[in-house]
Amino acid sequence: MSSGRYIAKTQKKYTTRPSPPISAQDFPGMIEEGNDGRMYVSTANAKGIYQWKIYKGQMASSNKSTSRKTSRKTSRKGKKASRKTSRKTSRKTSRKKSRKTSRKGKKSSRKTSKKGKKASRKTSRKTSRKTSRKTSRKTSRKTSRKGKKVPMKTLCKRRLQKKINQNMKEYEAGKFVSRSQALAVSYSQVNKQYPKCQKFYQR
Repeated sequence: MSSGRYIAKTQKKYTTRPSPPISAQDFPGMIEEGNDGRMYVSTANAKGIYQWKIYKGQMASSNKSTSRKTSRKTSRKGKKASRKTSRKTSRKTSRKKSRKTSRKGKKSSRKTSKKGKKASRKTSRKTSRKTSRKTSRKTSRKTSRKGKKVPMKTLCKRRLQKKINQNMKEYEAGKFVSRSQALAVSYSQVNKQYPKCQKFYQR
C-alpha cells in the first residue's frame, strides 16, 4: 500500500474525473489523492477489476465535516427562528401596549370632551340668561319711558333748571356781573327756545 511514483495521464477522462488521474488497475491497493482533493484507494470489485473508491478515513473526516456543517446550519436556523419569534412576540406586545394606551387616551379624551361640553352648556345657559335679563330690562325701561308721557310743566321746569345751572357756572367763571343777571338771562333764553313754557314760569 505504498504510494509509488507515477506519471499522470493527460486524457480528458482522467483529468475531468474526481478520482486520481491514473488507472486503478495499474496500482492495486494504492492510496492516492484525487482531482477533487480527497483520498482514494484502488480496490477490486466482485469481478476482480480494480477501481478507485474513497478512502474510509477520508469518509469519516468528510462525515465529520458534513456533521459540523449540518450542526452549524441547524444552529443558524435555530437562531434565526428564535430571532423571528422574539421579534414577533415583541411586535405583538408593543402593538397590544399601543392599543391599550390609545384606548385609554380615547376614553380620557371622551371624558374631557364630555366635561367640556357640559361646562360650555352651563356657561352658555348662564350667559344667555344674563343677556336675556339685561335685554328685557332695557326694553322694559324703554317701553316704560315711551309709555309714560311727561307733562309739559315738568319739562319746562327741567329745561329752565338746566339753563340756570349753566349760567351759574358761567357767572362763577366771571361772565356775568351778578346772580340776578344770570337768572334773568336764563329765563329769557328758555323763553326764546321754548315759547310754550312762558306761562309756567313765575319769578
